[in-house]
Amino acid sequence: MLTQGELNELLTVVTPRLDEARLGVHVIASRQRIDAITPPAVWPVVASRVLSHANDNSWLPDLMDAFEAEPLTAPQILDACRRCREQWARSLRAAEPLAPAGRRERALVLFNKAPFIDRAPARPLVDEAVRLVGRRVLVVRGREAVGKSYIGNFVRHLVNGMPGAKMALVCLDELDAERVQPRDLMEALATSMGLQPDPGWDQMAQDARQADKLARWLVGKLNAAAGTGPRWVIVIDEIDHPKVAPGAIDLVNRLLRAAARGELVDTSLVAIALPGEVPPGVAADVMEQELAPLTNAEVRSHIADLALALGVALAPDELDALAAFALEGLQFPLDRGAMDTVRDRIGKLPEQILQASA
Repeated sequence: MLTQGELNELLTVVTPRLDEARLGVHVIASRQRIDAITPPAVWPVVASRVLSHANDNSWLPDLMDAFEAEPLTAPQILDACRRCREQWARSLRAAEPLAPAGRRERALVLFNKAPFIDRAPARPLVDEAVRLVGRRVLVVRGREAVGKSYIGNFVRHLVNGMPGAKMALVCLDELDAERVQPRDLMEALATSMGLQPDPGWDQMAQDARQADKLARWLVGKLNAAAGTGPRWVIVIDEIDHPKVAPGAIDLVNRLLRAAARGELVDTSLVAIALPGEVPPGVAADVMEQELAPLTNAEVRSHIADLALALGVALAPDELDALAAFALEGLQFPLDRGAMDTVRDRIGKLPEQILQASA
C-alpha cells in the first residue's frame, strides 16, 4: 500500500488529466457510474476517489495497467505510473517481513484494510483455484452478508503476487442493464480481459443457444492465446442477484464446465453466489465453499493478527477494548449494514494499535 504522501504525488499528476474515456476504463471497479459523475468539472474529484479506492483495495497495479494500455495516455501520466509501480513495490517489500510467516498475501490482506477477506475455511480452496495447482473452479455460497464478495478481494491480493497472472472481475449486480442477459455478462467479461466484444454475437438467439455460442467464443479466444497470454483468474460475483436472467446463469454454468474440464486454457474461475447445483458431470472437479456468518471470535482473531503484523503485542484488556470499538452496538449475526460498519471501523485500527503501543 502506498503511503499518503506517495498517493498524493500520484493524484497531483493524474487527476487534472483524467477525462471520461480514461475514467471509464476502471469506473466499474470503483462502484461509480459515468452517468453519475457529470458534469466534467467533477472528474478530477472522482478520479481522486478512484485512485484512493484502488490504493486501499490493492488493485492499483491493475489501474496502472489500464493507463499504460490507453494509447492516448500522456507521457507525464506514464511517468507517474512508473513511479507508482516502484513505490508500490517498495511498500510490498516493507510490509512482507511484518506478515506472519513472511507471506506476501497475508501482508496484503492486513495492510489493505480488508478485514473479512482472509476467511480461514475458504483460504486453501481459493489458493488452489487461483494458483492452478489442482482444481480450477471454486463455487462460493452463503447467505446474505457473510462476506462472499470479499473473496473477490482476497483473490485479487493473491493474483497481485503472481507474475504473469491477471484477474477479471464481473459483479453482475453492477452491470448497467435492467435484466442481465448472456451478452451483457460476456461483454463485461471481455472488457475486463481486454478482449474486443464481437459485434456479430447473435442477440436474437434463444438463451441456451446464445450462452453456448458465447462460451465457445471465450474458449476459442483463450486457446488462440495459449502460451502467449497471461494466466487468467475470472471472478463472477452476485450471480444470484434478482436482475440476472436465467440465460446469464446458464452462461456462467457453461463457463464453469469449460474451466473445470480445462477448456479455458490457463484460466481458473471463482463463481460467487451461484444458484442451484453445479452442472452435472464436473462436480468432482469443482470445489465448493459455504461461508458461515462472521463471528465475534473471527473479528478478535483478525485484530490480534493485525497487531502482530504491526509488531505490537496486545494485552488482553487492550484486545478487548479494540474489539469493543469494532463491534460496538452491533449484534451477531451481522447484516449487510453492520458488515460495512465493522469494515470501516477496522480500517481505523492500525493507527489505534500503533498509538496504543507508543
